[in-house]
Amino acid sequence: MVRTELEEASDHLRQAAEGAEGETRDKLGEQAHRFADAATREHGPDHGWLDRHTHVVRELGEELDGEAKEHVETAVDRINTYREGVSGV
Repeated sequence: MVRTELEEASDHLRQAAEGAEGETRDKLGEQAHRFADAATREHGPDHGWLDRHTHVVRELGEELDGEAKEHVETAVDRINTYREGVSGV
């Protein structure tokens, strides 16, 4: 099952990474990979996983500006949209 919102979040994080430099670029690329993987796993991520990784993404977004920052904000929005449908908490 593909979780469209997480796939879209991954795409936006990848685009944000293209506009970043150094360690921030690497970390955004890593988060993009994690969300792409989560989008296609048999069982989707739980609230705890989503919370941890959303926090990391938000912190990385604070280091950016312009279009890269907008991509991070859109990624967080897509993650939150997905999270609304996750049971629990």
